Amino acid sequence: MNVKNETKLYITLSILCIAIISLLNLLLPESHFKESLYRKDILERITISKGVYDPLVVLSSLFYLLFFVFGTVNLIIFILNKFHKRPLLKINELVIAFDLKTKEASQLLFSIVYLYLVFYLLVVGLITQDNLSQTYYLSIFLIFNLIINVVVIILIIKFIPLKFLGIKYKLNHFISTFRLYSSIIPLIYIITVLITSFGEKFEIYPSYHPAVYILLALKNKWLMFILILEIIILAPLCEELFFRGFIFKLARNRFGFILSSTITSLFFSLLHRSFFGFFVIFLISMAACFLYEKTQNILASFAFHSLHNSLGIIYVFIIKKLIAGQ
Repeated sequence: MNVKNETKLYITLSILCIAIISLLNLLLPESHFKESLYRKDILERITISKGVYDPLVVLSSLFYLLFFVFGTVNLIIFILNKFHKRPLLKINELVIAFDLKTKEASQLLFSIVYLYLVFYLLVVGLITQDNLSQTYYLSIFLIFNLIINVVVIILIIKFIPLKFLGIKYKLNHFISTFRLYSSIIPLIYIITVLITSFGEKFEIYPSYHPAVYILLALKNKWLMFILILEIIILAPLCEELFFRGFIFKLARNRFGFILSSTITSLFFSLLHRSFFGFFVIFLISMAACFLYEKTQNILASFAFHSLHNSLGIIYVFIIKKLIAGQ
């Protein structure tokens, strides 16, 4: 088989894997997915957040308020810069050439999508087993997810040399990361309010990322440690290497920034399998693509992603404390 036909085969198999994953999403309703993995009482109590005045909760709420104000200021500054045709970020690194052959790119894409399909089939198989205890299921889920993240990271580093990904320890990159992330906080809030209002009008109730339910349900400290490690370190590193370091750069070789970041963000949002959070995840991905475009530094987009996940964990623990304090 020649290189051209081999490339077509890998691309076809990748599309087939993505189609199977999409079909499983349709055949397995999200409500069944959540209620099978996490107890129904968690779902019923997740929205309860009144009547508890814990110092930690108050301090965390104050932090979020200050962060929101800081983000609003940054957003206004970015809008003014755009209006006056000034750069949004005072960073414009030289674009690092992406020197990955088409055959190798198709091999990498198929390998990662296939791993994701295997993981998804494992999840589907586990949630259909009524005799599994919650702890046993979560142990398998978290360990297998950890293995998948590590394997994907190794695969990307094997196929793409680090010099093409951009590994830079520049302070101004990380300051820009913090400013850019803070600026989308008000936008996330606005999108969430609009989607919630829309959902209430048509009786479509919010769904959360599976990690939220796991964090609320987990009691085992070792499993909690593994999950937090995955959420803050492994998952952001794995996803940034794949989506920004591979998919975005691959698309950027052929298309402009808008189309490349849109393709990447659509793929990123769909694989996160959250209808309620689709637009927020899409916004976060677009911002991460913009940051990577300007800094050419995968560590900057990783820090951006990790910061978002870390704040999400703090928010979930606040909810958990509120539930426990009732």
